[in-house]
Amino acid sequence: MPIPSPAAQRGHFSELCAALEELLGGPARGEILDRLPARPRDPAAALREGMRTHHFKASIGFALGGLVDALDAATIRDGFHVLHTWDPVAHRFLPDNTPVLLLGYLEAVRGRDPRGEQALLLDAYFLFLLVLLAMRAWDTEDANASMDRLDHLLALLQGEHGSGRQFVRHWPMLIGLAIAQYQPDERGFDPLLGRLRALDPAHERAMALNNAANFGAHLRWGAHFMYEHDVERMRADNVVDYPWVMHAAATLTRHFAAGDRSEVLVEGLLHVLGADPGVVLAAGEIPSVVRAMGDERAACASTLRAHKDELVAACAAARPVPERYAPLGFHFNFLHNVLTAALAVIVVDGAPPVPLDDLLHARPVPSRRLADSPDVFAHQLGIYAAHPDRLGAKRAPLIVYDATLGANALGQLVAALSA
Repeated sequence: MPIPSPAAQRGHFSELCAALEELLGGPARGEILDRLPARPRDPAAALREGMRTHHFKASIGFALGGLVDALDAATIRDGFHVLHTWDPVAHRFLPDNTPVLLLGYLEAVRGRDPRGEQALLLDAYFLFLLVLLAMRAWDTEDANASMDRLDHLLALLQGEHGSGRQFVRHWPMLIGLAIAQYQPDERGFDPLLGRLRALDPAHERAMALNNAANFGAHLRWGAHFMYEHDVERMRADNVVDYPWVMHAAATLTRHFAAGDRSEVLVEGLLHVLGADPGVVLAAGEIPSVVRAMGDERAACASTLRAHKDELVAACAAARPVPERYAPLGFHFNFLHNVLTAALAVIVVDGAPPVPLDDLLHARPVPSRRLADSPDVFAHQLGIYAAHPDRLGAKRAPLIVYDATLGANALGQLVAALSA
């Protein structure tokens, strides 16, 4: 397949955005569900076929296959498969796309509301199209504006015409879901990080906050469950992650030095530093995983040490305790597994969904009911992941909410700051 011109790629992004704005902003999803056969031998057959072909029947037909295939092919050329899942046994990407796999998986654990489940899965399908679009935002003349357009599409997806479920709040989580997928070819990570660096300061800060929480939770999980707190083993096994960790730490530190003391920024610093404080703060030889970023690391460490007392006090204030939810107590192996578990918990238990952003960032919502709280949802995800059939390597649960592990990580950060 010939590589499209830059103008064609810009057109593909804009055309799919426009099609989704029309589809998500009106009654089309309800019409799609209404046109599904009522009691066929395979209840999910029509929905599955629509997800495979990206073609759905409503009062206006939506044939998105050509646009989706073109954007997917461009993203694969960049080194990322975001619509397909890697099979570690067969060592290949599975032929069915991830939304189809989710549909099949959730059929086996279906709950008591078939129409609601179909609406949820249809929304999840469109969420993955937004993940794909997020990876193509740099095809456009203004990536910052394209990210804002994705926030608009998220609002439509999770608005009045959908399932009523909120998956994520803002565009950075879309990229977080994209890069969480296993990629056997890791050549795309460094160029993508370079593109993130070219965003304007506000958008780069937003992405850094998300990366801080995402990689922080991922590495805290790995430190405890995979590497027995051997940081050298963890670094060697996560080489591709550490430039992203260093970028998040350096970006947030620059904003901190410029006077940003917002709760979310300070929390982001604790997320990204608590996973492996020494990679930024340890004196002596620069760790090899961030050696290429030595100047950035030095500036970051200098600023952090200059504000040591303030940061130590922030660690004490953020220390996770059993009485209240703390994002620093939330740990997982990969973000996309959290999304899968969230969908299953919603289907099986009828749990009110909590956006992934709220699990990773402190967002006090005084009016939130107890059943909707991140604390309850995080514990439901942990119970789901602890089932013997769902344990990962070393029989480790892939999602854990444990305030003690978060408190221990902050203790290590305090020690590193005070060394």
